[in-house]
Formats: sequence, structure tokens, C-alpha cells
Amino acid sequence: MDGRTGTTSGSVYTNREDPVSAAGAWLDISRKSVTIPPRREMRIPFSIDVPGDARTGDHLAGISVQDARRTRSKSRLAVTQVVR
Repeated sequence: MDGRTGTTSGSVYTNREDPVSAAGAWLDISRKSVTIPPRREMRIPFSIDVPGDARTGDHLAGISVQDARRTRSKSRLAVTQVVR
């Protein structure tokens, strides 16, 4: 995921549906989706390939874990919650 500076400072990351076009494109993750049972752990290999023409400086990217199931409120006001 590409990283950005949030409007109130700090780091924020794009959603998994968003196209990756910055430093997030340098990440290569071996698996895009996994199911991990409760109270278990799983190692997910990844690599970072920084292009030779990358400018000097900070480049923010991230790997996040997100529940594939979105929850919706049951009232007339619809709120979709994405837990990462």
C-alpha cells in the first residue's frame, strides 16, 4: 500500500482496492490473501525492490492486515467499517 501523510499528521495508507503507484509498488508479497485461525501465527514472506532511479529521501509504504468482511450498521444511516 502506498503511504501518505495524513491531514492531521501521521501516516495513512491507501485501501487495498486502490491502485498502487508509489513506494507501495516496490513491495512484493508472496500471498495476497490468507486465512489465519484464531490464536495462530503465519509468516508471510515479502521483498522490497527499490528502483535504481529512486530519489534520495523518505518513501512511505506499508503492509497491512485487513478483515475481508466489512460490517455495516443496521440503521438508516449506513456506515461501513474497515478494520485494519
